[in-house]
Amino acid sequence: MGEVSRLATRNTLTITTAIFDESGKWKDSAGVFVFAGFVTFPIILSQICEEWSGVLMSGRIAHTSMKEAMSFNGPYEGFTNRAGERDAIVRNLATVLSANRSKMACLASPMGTATINDFKNLPTQQQKAMRGDPYYGGFEACVRGALDTRSDTQFHVVCDLAEQYSEKCVEIFHQMRKLNPAIKSRCLGIAFSDDEYYPPLQMADMLAYCHRQPF
Repeated sequence: MGEVSRLATRNTLTITTAIFDESGKWKDSAGVFVFAGFVTFPIILSQICEEWSGVLMSGRIAHTSMKEAMSFNGPYEGFTNRAGERDAIVRNLATVLSANRSKMACLASPMGTATINDFKNLPTQQQKAMRGDPYYGGFEACVRGALDTRSDTQFHVVCDLAEQYSEKCVEIFHQMRKLNPAIKSRCLGIAFSDDEYYPPLQMADMLAYCHRQPF
């Protein structure tokens, strides 16, 4: 029994969670998008979620997304004439991330017009390998980045449950594990969650949105 307990503790302490989300669509007129997120240990993620949820509760909203915050839609629909309150909620959420910056490894794969043009100029076969969408290049870059955050951990990946991406994401995930022994041995699995109910994806959404702004 003691040996089982030691193994359970060891495994808990050496498995991290990688949370990723995207901002923007590469086929939009702006032609810019970012795939970004962070890696941290589950126990730390739980603590950050408590702080994040506390800000949401104090602002009397159930969830958040940067797109909805900036357009006064979704949970921010009633803030049209209360922009200052909206701004305070967003700033307080950003403060949660900033205050915990040393506890997480943030990753981002921004793709501007030049990157999109490079993708369009790739041979058709290479484009097909990325499912015809540079989004998957961003996804792979972040997964590879997660490998580099620590050499002594394994990790699970969690992404947004988006119909247009989740199914294809599983395909590219399997392809990466097949072609890359490090990903196969250290990336234990992939899951998808509804960002309205899973605060870590809301955090990843904010990181992706912020990384997209310089473009």
